[in-house]
Amino acid sequence: MRELQNVTFMGLSKALLLIALVSLGAACDTPTEVLCGPGAEVPKIADAKLYTCGGEATTIMDIVGAHEVTYITFGAQWCTACQKEVATINAEVVDHFDMDKVGVIQILVENQIDEAPTADVCQAWSDSLKPNFALLTDLDQATLPLFFKEGISILPMHLVVTRDGSIRYEALGPMTDDLQSLIEPWISAP
Repeated sequence: MRELQNVTFMGLSKALLLIALVSLGAACDTPTEVLCGPGAEVPKIADAKLYTCGGEATTIMDIVGAHEVTYITFGAQWCTACQKEVATINAEVVDHFDMDKVGVIQILVENQIDEAPTADVCQAWSDSLKPNFALLTDLDQATLPLFFKEGISILPMHLVVTRDGSIRYEALGPMTDDLQSLIEPWISAP
């Protein structure tokens, strides 16, 4: 009988430990499982100098710091999914949210493999795809070692970042998640 009590106590202890771990995960302040869980540390975005199609310099943190939440996507001229998502971002993010609260950046990282996109590529992208958000180019390829340590093999890359620079969502490949549901939890009520 004593052995049965010990087994029951050990089972109860493990159950309580599991509940505690789940509770820690529930307390995590990110709504996605991608970057949340027991003991998970929310990563911060690395800053990089970028350029508008007109050649004006800015940084990732200049834009992130000016909004409650910023949706960032990386694209390249050779990436057809990156081109197609422009219309989706316009409809699901730009047309839906207050752009004073939500920033949107599309960062062009390559024209051809291992070749930085030029201002002309940026302008052609803008003229043909009509993004209603910040289109930036990484002329210095500063984002490559920060976000693509193994090199770029798949695009687009998607990030949802809060004003403090915390990455709340990260995904690689064509967007399959609902953009509005990824962004809404990070916007304060009106």
